[in-house]
Amino acid sequence: MVVHSERGPDGPRVTGVIAVEDLIAGAESTQFTITEVFTRRTMRDQIEWTGSVPARLSTLFDRAGLNVNDYLGPT
Repeated sequence: MVVHSERGPDGPRVTGVIAVEDLIAGAESTQFTITEVFTRRTMRDQIEWTGSVPARLSTLFDRAGLNVNDYLGPT
């Protein structure tokens, strides 16, 4: 996970969260796949789930018989 933040007038705020996934083309590759999980449009907006789920997290939830949308979806 990579957390991006920005300092605003009220101090630091998280602007986005991305998940670093597997290598694109195997072990010899130098590029990773990333999934943007949370983002904030402006410093005044709330941080929001993008609707994307990292592959590893999705697999873990599936194995446990859980729906990730129940935990990250809109309230």
